[in-house]
Amino acid sequence: MQSQMIEVTDDDIDSVLADRLLERWHYYTSIWRPNLGTPRIAPYCKQSKSSRQYEQISDLNANSMSKKELEDIDYCVAKLETRHSAAIGIEMKNRQVGARVWRCERASSYGEALGAVMPFMRIKGLLD
Repeated sequence: MQSQMIEVTDDDIDSVLADRLLERWHYYTSIWRPNLGTPRIAPYCKQSKSSRQYEQISDLNANSMSKKELEDIDYCVAKLETRHSAAIGIEMKNRQVGARVWRCERASSYGEALGAVMPFMRIKGLLD
C-alpha cells in the first residue's frame, strides 16, 4: 500500500485559524449584553468572585481572548457584504445547536464567506 502525502498550504492553516477565531468571536458576541445602566449584580453579591477550579484548561484559554482581538474580528465581519456575514452567522449558529437548522437562501456558502473575511483578518494582524 502506498502512502499519500497531503500538502498543507499556508492558506489551509490560515482558514483553520480564521474558523477558530470566528467560533470564539461568535461565542462571545452571543453572551455579550449591553450596559443598560442598571446593576447586573445584586448589591450584596458585588464582592463575590467565581471560582475557576472546575474549568478546564481549554475553557481558561478561550477566556483569554482579548477585547481588542474580538473588536478586530467584529470589524472584519462588519466589512463583509451582507451575504457573507449572514453565512458566517448561520454557520456559527448551526454549530452552536449541533444541527443544520438555520439557513438563508440569500447567504453565500461558509467557505466563500471565510475566504472573504480572511484578507481583512490579515490586515488586522489576526492571521500571522
